[in-house]
Amino acid sequence: MTEPSQSETSLPEGDASSMPPLGIRAMIESNVISQAQLPLLEVVCDRMVRTFSTSMRNLTSGAVEVELKQLVSLRFGEFLNRQDGRSVLGVFTIVELENFGLITLDNGLARHVIETLLGNRVVSQQGDSPPMSENRSFTQLEIKLVGHMLEVALADLQEAFKEVRDVQMNLDRIETGIHFATITGMSNVAVVAEFSVGIRSQTGIMSVLLPYTTIEPVREKLQQKFMGEQLNLQSVWDVHMQREVAAMDLEIKAVLGEQIMTVQEVQNLKPGDVISLGVVPNTPVRIQCGDIVVSNGFFGPHEGRMAISINKPLGQ
Repeated sequence: MTEPSQSETSLPEGDASSMPPLGIRAMIESNVISQAQLPLLEVVCDRMVRTFSTSMRNLTSGAVEVELKQLVSLRFGEFLNRQDGRSVLGVFTIVELENFGLITLDNGLARHVIETLLGNRVVSQQGDSPPMSENRSFTQLEIKLVGHMLEVALADLQEAFKEVRDVQMNLDRIETGIHFATITGMSNVAVVAEFSVGIRSQTGIMSVLLPYTTIEPVREKLQQKFMGEQLNLQSVWDVHMQREVAAMDLEIKAVLGEQIMTVQEVQNLKPGDVISLGVVPNTPVRIQCGDIVVSNGFFGPHEGRMAISINKPLGQ
């Protein structure tokens, strides 16, 4: 058996990248679940925008504009690849869900937050406020200042998340290298909320990433279409219908026996005639609701009246 030559087995140059992925690779690289299946999460983000805007104004003592840019689902590795390598990444824990999330600031926003919190007190000899170099590393003091902003953001996210579940979000650590902020598998799907944060004349992006493994315990709650929707609970109408149906009057009849007769036989009936029911003594009596047999029992006297002793549970 001869081996195929390299020209027979290899793809023509330039075709490999143009061919669509197949098999397992196609499944891994396929489009992920849309965040539209988690409508309540967008409501949570909108609530966070309102509270975070106020918190940032109090923190910076200036004008701050915050808005939700987009809510997307993508793989964790793709999210890290989108970072510019100089972003600030905060790893936080959600205690009740026993898992992690990620909150990030792009480099420009992080440095502008630091300058704002320092009051632009870094002044050159000429009296101007030189911009911070985007290439140098953050000092420990600067990281603590950024961490303070991230803690404020997490506090507002925690407050907005209360309608879904009362959780506690704690900032675990701050990283400046994307590879040290790995909180889930690179191919795992996560939902990412991107916020545009404008502080005075500068605008940057803050992102909050929640892996689907993190939000799995509250996924069904997040699938609700509005706040306060009951989940796996009987609605008010269900309870009302059950109560009204239980209060309805039903006509129950005891059937001793039945006999089929012709119209002529019925017309010929006269006082003293006997109609045979075709049953023997001690035959159980059928208890019916309309044409439906609900139980049976035995007919006899009880406390001076005729009654039926039920010997079979209803509905069986």
